Amino acid sequence: MKPDIAVPAAKAQQTAYVAILKTLLAKATDPEKRGALQHDLTNAEKGDSDPPSYSPPQ
Repeated sequence: MKPDIAVPAAKAQQTAYVAILKTLLAKATDPEKRGALQHDLTNAEKGDSDPPSYSPPQ
């Protein structure tokens, strides 16, 4: 199976996070939410943020 976005394994989670933020930003209509998403996206693209943890709560 071929990945949607080809990147080295070490960059996979960060790349997925950026893609998710871009999708959410494109669909967001609330100005406040758009601002927060844009801020998160800018930081994620620069590598200044860690992707969220997707682990289930314990």
